[in-house]
Amino acid sequence: MKNSPYVKLIELYFDEEEMEKTENTIVKPDCKEGWKIAACSFICVFMSHGVNNAFPIYHTEYVTKEFPNVSPTKVAWIVTLATSFTLFSGIISGRVVGYVGAKNLSLLGTVIGFISFIASSLSTSIESLVIFQGVLFGIGSGLVFSCAISVTATWFDKSLGLALGIVGSGSGLGGILMSE
Repeated sequence: MKNSPYVKLIELYFDEEEMEKTENTIVKPDCKEGWKIAACSFICVFMSHGVNNAFPIYHTEYVTKEFPNVSPTKVAWIVTLATSFTLFSGIISGRVVGYVGAKNLSLLGTVIGFISFIASSLSTSIESLVIFQGVLFGIGSGLVFSCAISVTATWFDKSLGLALGIVGSGSGLGGILMSE
């Protein structure tokens, strides 16, 4: 029990010397840097959720031109799984972010999303699209999204609602602009 990470955290919490050392490195909320983080998080949400929100454009293309013999319901599984994995991967990323950091986890999500789009562009069957654009992109998108929201929340105190509202609006705006 003595070597438990929780015991170490509690000891650090009550250690006055350590508190004085870290006091100057703690980020002050509601500063200019926080708004830069919010802008970057907006772009992350724009790119990750915007694709899912613009899926009706993909759906129409897939049903009418790419896979006319496949039922629209089967094609809809792509966005269903992408959205589900986006939201469920937040459970995983919440645990992992403490070990690897938000920046590294966001980078991993970006790489996974990039690979999923390359693989989707090479797909010749609806099943492979379900795997690549549905499952794989959903996981990458979820890693990016959860990091964007959680990092933004740490930089704000008084303006937290406004900052998260701006970040969250990237989802809708991404869907609108990506469907053009």
